[in-house]
Amino acid sequence: MTSLIKKAFDITRENIVTAQPLIVFLLVISISSIGLARQSNKIAFIIFFIANFLLTTAFLAGWFFMVKKTVQHAKIEYEKPEERAAASLDLLKEFFPGVSAYFVPVTVVFLIYVLLSAGIIYLVGVEWGIGYLTSHNVHIEKIYQAAMQSQQALEQFLYSLTFGQIKAINYWMTAITFAAAVYSFVTLFWFPSLFYMEKTTFWSPFVSFWKNLKFLFKNFLGSVGVMCFLSILNFIVFVINAIFSINIILSVIAFFIMFYFATYYVVLIFLYYDSKQ
Repeated sequence: MTSLIKKAFDITRENIVTAQPLIVFLLVISISSIGLARQSNKIAFIIFFIANFLLTTAFLAGWFFMVKKTVQHAKIEYEKPEERAAASLDLLKEFFPGVSAYFVPVTVVFLIYVLLSAGIIYLVGVEWGIGYLTSHNVHIEKIYQAAMQSQQALEQFLYSLTFGQIKAINYWMTAITFAAAVYSFVTLFWFPSLFYMEKTTFWSPFVSFWKNLKFLFKNFLGSVGVMCFLSILNFIVFVINAIFSINIILSVIAFFIMFYFATYYVVLIFLYYDSKQ
């Protein structure tokens, strides 16, 4: 596991060009999201929303295919550093073929993924959560109202609660976090499973999910290790962003650190899947 973690860092560092589509995508989606937020017309809002969704799945199709090619590219031995650098730059050419080949199955997988995520959050956070919190005389709508007013209003609301009520809120948040973590783990290799299929068909999104589950249980301890390491990494990046946000220059540094680790995150998942094939 340690060797794979280090190898993923090396692959990401040597092929940092892989992060470029992510940077461009986030810039484009940010501008597009501003247009979405400003739409008061329902039809225009729906059109913008669908366009953003399809733009996201198109990006994921091209980027994930590019990451797969990056992992495969790392296996090739080159006589000269210049040859490796040139081959690394050529990885950008893999983006649009990936969009063409995987746009439809990725769109289906991503749609199912988002709907399942929303369903789990609703079931645990709302259906179960409302009943659990209400039994402790805590009302979610009051928490939301305080949070929407200001940070100070939220703090005042929390200070007004009893120890038992605070404990109930902590249990509720822990349950949501645990459900999200389990779901993330169960779907950890869904996209690699899709991209490593020999060919895609109508059933590929569902077959790839089954392959993902089989891979997880076949490599259970290693998969848990990957999940735990990435969780620690996410926490570290979160802390860095929180600390660096106090200064504009540090914020820019944190911005690039985030892109690097987002790319590393995906590279490690694909590398681990590739290494166990």
